[in-house]
Amino acid sequence: MNDLQSLAKQLGLKLVVQQPEPEFINIQQVASMFGVSTRTIRRLWSKGELPEPMRIGRSVRWRKLDIENHNYGSNLQTQRSGRQAG
Repeated sequence: MNDLQSLAKQLGLKLVVQQPEPEFINIQQVASMFGVSTRTIRRLWSKGELPEPMRIGRSVRWRKLDIENHNYGSNLQTQRSGRQAG
């Protein structure tokens, strides 16, 4: 038991830990984060190169944390280098 749990127990309090709600972003926001077009995002999504989004009704949304943790930036540099060389 950690110090906070011990203190809560001594005071007769129930310790409740709340996780923050996940933030969802749309395709325009994903494209903006990577500096590419929405068409590029759709292409990468269809190729399985982006995390799978969630469907909320007819809308498609990605968890912002999934996109931030995705290593697309390094893949983008490789793709751009390939285009310049070819």
